[in-house]
Amino acid sequence: MLGVTPGTINPSTLNIRIINEVGSNISIELTLSIDGVEQVFTCSATQHVCETALPTCPETVQTISERRTDTSGFFQGGRNFNGSDESFNFDHSKFQCGQIIFYRFTETSAEAFVL
Repeated sequence: MLGVTPGTINPSTLNIRIINEVGSNISIELTLSIDGVEQVFTCSATQHVCETALPTCPETVQTISERRTDTSGFFQGGRNFNGSDESFNFDHSKFQCGQIIFYRFTETSAEAFVL
């Protein structure tokens, strides 16, 4: 995942930020469908907060799945959203170009919101 310095947001793009509060040895792979194309974003156990600036501002962002792996790469759990949970799906009625979609994961919960 490409690093972005917080606060350096291009008004013609959209940023995706993952907050990994799952555990000190768990990495997250977040699969999103961005304008119909699946992309995987990762946030390692050591990073905790990861951010990527998309190259353009999409029309839609749908959350497909969250996958957790330990430091050896072994599967430790996750969630399937399959684009069906509306609180994890975004379009221009929920975000504007230049904003950030936050995904926050803990051991027991997941949330997504725009700022």
